[in-house]
Amino acid sequence: MCGSPVADKLRKYFRLRHQAKIFLGRFLILDRGALKSDGDGLYIEDKNATAYYKISAGAYSVNQSHVVSLRWRGSEGAEFAVRLPNAHLVAPFAVALTRRRKIVAEYLYGAKTVMLTLNPFRYVTNSFIPSDATISSAFSLNGPYAHNYYHWMTDVLPSLLIYEAIVKPHDPECILVVPGYLFAWQKRSLELLGYTEKDYLQFCFTHVRVNNLWISRYPKFNEIDLPMRPLYFTWLRTRLMEKMVGDDRNELQTIRKCEYLCISRKGSRKGRIGNEDQIVKKMEELGFKVIVLSEIDLDEQIRCFAEAKIVVAVHGAGLTNLIFSTRPVVIEIMPGAINRRDYYSLTEYTGGQYIQICAKEKDQNGCYVASISLLEETVSKILC
Repeated sequence: MCGSPVADKLRKYFRLRHQAKIFLGRFLILDRGALKSDGDGLYIEDKNATAYYKISAGAYSVNQSHVVSLRWRGSEGAEFAVRLPNAHLVAPFAVALTRRRKIVAEYLYGAKTVMLTLNPFRYVTNSFIPSDATISSAFSLNGPYAHNYYHWMTDVLPSLLIYEAIVKPHDPECILVVPGYLFAWQKRSLELLGYTEKDYLQFCFTHVRVNNLWISRYPKFNEIDLPMRPLYFTWLRTRLMEKMVGDDRNELQTIRKCEYLCISRKGSRKGRIGNEDQIVKKMEELGFKVIVLSEIDLDEQIRCFAEAKIVVAVHGAGLTNLIFSTRPVVIEIMPGAINRRDYYSLTEYTGGQYIQICAKEKDQNGCYVASISLLEETVSKILC
């Protein structure tokens, strides 16, 4: 069957269909260059205005004052917010479309190429369904990956900086729109940033018309495996940790210590290492505290990573909590041929040291296994 004429024709058909989707989809997606222009019915609010957002540093970040600007300076460093009149938010994921039904790619790395992988036709189709509601003004915290912890913390929440610094001062009536279903850790993260359920609207619709939809610049660098820019990192880290410790900045130091931390992916459906049990056992012998992040709440995760001096973990979203660490040594076990810079960059931001151990060998079940001896040797050198 694999080499039969019928199979060949089917492969050719699906290949051509995919290529057609990619080709046609390009005309449905609005990239950053077009978003910044005055064309396509877009209106940029107050091009010459600047808004200042002072970040109070406290004990856990660097003192600095950042300028957030609506002015187009032609540089990669300029932050912005754009107001789209007569826009649409459509299911799934409350993706934004302009009045001419162009999909705003700013939700995904500001790039057309990534949005094309998510079948843009369904969003356009849903925008022709009669609207469930009309909102006067909105700022959306939605997106295709908003349910993922890493993307929520590094793609979604940082955009609240622009919402607070630019959008709210210009449009006090603007409503914050969040995903229709929020996990407990998502609700808690919003609470730590000062947002209760009264402060946002959950998107439980197929199609909503928005008279004025605000879009902020994507808060990360324009590559998939790079984290948020330093401005957003500092803001998010400071805001979350200040809320955690309140006025007593020594509180994190007085809670129980877990300076040596090993993250277990027990219960995870993907990304596990075949010999994780052996890794956990060895780390316990070396004095590490082993935790399963899915079994503890967000506050406890922040405390554990704030105290950690050494973190050993298999590649996974849990390492996003490095945002809360200070100069840690991070040993990331990378399954197979994965080569991403997400947590290397976060470690650099915190002033820490990053070490990667590649698990290239496979066991009889086809799962990648890490070298226990190499891991022990690496950790022992750090502890000495």
